[in-house]
Amino acid sequence: YYFKENADWTKDIKEKQQMEEAKKLYYSLVNFALEAFKQFKKENRLNIPRMSERVKLLIDKVKTSRDAMLRYPEFLFPSENYMYTHSVNSTILALAIGELMKLPPHRMIELGVAAMLHDIGMLKLPDAVYLKDSALADKELQMVRAHTTLGYRILKGFSVSEEIALGAGEHHERLDGSGYSDVMQG
Repeated sequence: YYFKENADWTKDIKEKQQMEEAKKLYYSLVNFALEAFKQFKKENRLNIPRMSERVKLLIDKVKTSRDAMLRYPEFLFPSENYMYTHSVNSTILALAIGELMKLPPHRMIELGVAAMLHDIGMLKLPDAVYLKDSALADKELQMVRAHTTLGYRILKGFSVSEEIALGAGEHHERLDGSGYSDVMQG
């Protein structure tokens, strides 16, 4: 009985430590995304190698503490712009799936960078459009739908792999071909 109780206690401490480390990394990644996206909006610059390094950190954490990382909805991060947390959340989910699929390391990095930058085209739209709480007008809806093509073109301009650029260009495409993306036509 003593050993079982002691093992449970040790397990609880380890789980709590993993959660704290996951939360710390999560906040660090959201702040990184915030700064990277602000720099992109202001200076039209993306530091892809730095982003790849951050993704590598997250890959390691997903491998060692996947359960803790997947509890990110518990890591409340106050922000007026959902884009930062959405990008990090998408990256965590993509990497967890990639890990289960046993993707090789270089594909995991591409997947993580693609997930982090999948909505980069939105940052070329006025904030008022993509942060709007009410229904979009037809012109606004056209602008939002164009973010996939914008994202693809932006990322191709930064000479990323085709797979990363397609992550932005086709992320609203559905398995049956519906959804929206005209990357291959335009």
